[in-house]
Amino acid sequence: MRFALIAVTLIHAVCHLAGNRMAQRWVWILLLLCFFALAFGIMLRLDWWLSALPILVVLSTIAWLFELSEAKLGIGANLLLLLLACGAVRYPGDVPADGNAGLERLWAGPAVRLTMQGEILIGAWHPFVAEQVITAECGMIWAGTASMYGLPVVGADELVNGSGKMEWRIFGLIPVAKDDGPDVTRSALGRYEAERDAWMPATNTADQVIVFDRWGNPDGGSYALHPFGVLVDERKTFEGRNVPTKIRAGWQYGTPKFSEFFRATISKAIYRER
Repeated sequence: MRFALIAVTLIHAVCHLAGNRMAQRWVWILLLLCFFALAFGIMLRLDWWLSALPILVVLSTIAWLFELSEAKLGIGANLLLLLLACGAVRYPGDVPADGNAGLERLWAGPAVRLTMQGEILIGAWHPFVAEQVITAECGMIWAGTASMYGLPVVGADELVNGSGKMEWRIFGLIPVAKDDGPDVTRSALGRYEAERDAWMPATNTADQVIVFDRWGNPDGGSYALHPFGVLVDERKTFEGRNVPTKIRAGWQYGTPKFSEFFRATISKAIYRER
């Protein structure tokens, strides 16, 4: 999917040479250069390309509307770019995880870096791709892109230097979820401690269920401690550590209200000791 997106972006860039209004020639040249830069960003998986694409599509569409004889060609290419970008979310590595700068700062070590894909339940099940860095001491960042009703939603959950927050945006631009504060921090701290022990274990274990009390409001009410369970369906060994690689998670574990809302498969785990 990524290579198809690169190819269409390059072809679309060249199509801007069709703009023939001399008074606007600089606009077409600028758009051509911007779409070439976009193709470069997609090729290198730079974290800005997904947000830049819809902005360029809007500007390109406006420009094509002034070229009535070629408008159908340009607008059609723009729609194809949007469809390919939305579809790329379903393929690990095609869409960059948001917050790469934060991930890199945490990746100073000691830490583990996970690459994963899965699905999350928010009204319905939505696929996602994500990267996560979990440190031995200062926190974690889970950054990814989910496909929600066909649209890429980019964001991150994090606990860094004792402060938790989450923020998610459509195409990395339009806010759909944002939260922080003491309750979010306390909930993130419980998650961080459990995940650190699971993916940076002091000793190898074969636990098939990870259960702990986590601060949260899964029913939409007041925050309180609730039993949280992570079911381990598969384990593999990375760099001498036997860790979970296929998991399902949910609130109210061990009660009739238990239901999964998160499923993930970890494809890569890299460790940094320093």
